[in-house]
Amino acid sequence: MTENSENLRQIAEADANKDLCKTNNQILTDVHEELLRTDRTVEVNIAHANKRIASIMVRMAISSDHASKVLIRLTWIIAGLTVAILILTGIVVWKQFQ
Repeated sequence: MTENSENLRQIAEADANKDLCKTNNQILTDVHEELLRTDRTVEVNIAHANKRIASIMVRMAISSDHASKVLIRLTWIIAGLTVAILILTGIVVWKQFQ
């Protein structure tokens, strides 16, 4: 990588990290703000707004991934409890027939 592209990469990472620290509402406000700017062309405004929209999408993907992991853990806990109930039920039934 050239020095310029490394510098651009650092700026992009800093911008992305700043967006990830914001709430979805703050980023959405940024999208509208980018689109309403009059000191740039419409195309440039749209390009900047798309960056913010991508940030919202990444935040939603991270949130969805976290929720998915929690649901998987809960599913395993429920499965374990179900097995425990089946074993305990089997023990109770076995003791009644002895």
